[in-house]
Amino acid sequence: MIVAFGGEAAYNALTVQSEAMRQARREADRSIAIVHASVVEDQLRSAIERYFPGRQSDPAVINRIFDPEKYGPLGNFAARADIAFALGIVGSGALKALKNIGRIRNEFAHELGVHSFDHPDVAKLVEKLTYINFAITGPDAEGLMHLWHRSPNSELRSGSAWSASDNPFDHRGRFEKTCAFLQDALRKSAPGTKHPDLHEK
Repeated sequence: MIVAFGGEAAYNALTVQSEAMRQARREADRSIAIVHASVVEDQLRSAIERYFPGRQSDPAVINRIFDPEKYGPLGNFAARADIAFALGIVGSGALKALKNIGRIRNEFAHELGVHSFDHPDVAKLVEKLTYINFAITGPDAEGLMHLWHRSPNSELRSGSAWSASDNPFDHRGRFEKTCAFLQDALRKSAPGTKHPDLHEK
């Protein structure tokens, strides 16, 4: 089973990320924003690293590239999103979503007055998270709540990413669902192939 996740290190990282998201769900919106964006950022790094042949022979070099404290060129969220686009890992629609996720995280991290997804500055950014709309086939709330019955995406169809208690229409729900959708697709992406969920408009 561990092999299916890309090896023991990848499996352990995914376990840590899942636990962080589980804990954040019990906390305030600020925690949700920071943790979910951090997991997306980690998955971006992993997806990019798979393009680096030197990662096995000298992982310290790769770590420096991604280290913000050592001024690594891929040490921040925006740079990782840009290089993912340049490598063809994500398309233009996913790139816009990633950039907005980074901006939302920064609002919560740097503005003490921002403590809710309903804050006007955050809500404006969340409303730009339209990337997940292509997976939403239901025209109304009931259709959306039960979209896994009709969705072409297996992770949504199975219901594993959605629960009836979530409200994907509110700002927090849309942010969480977009992050979860991109996290899963980035984790499954591979060099030389275009993951369909990362290349919608």
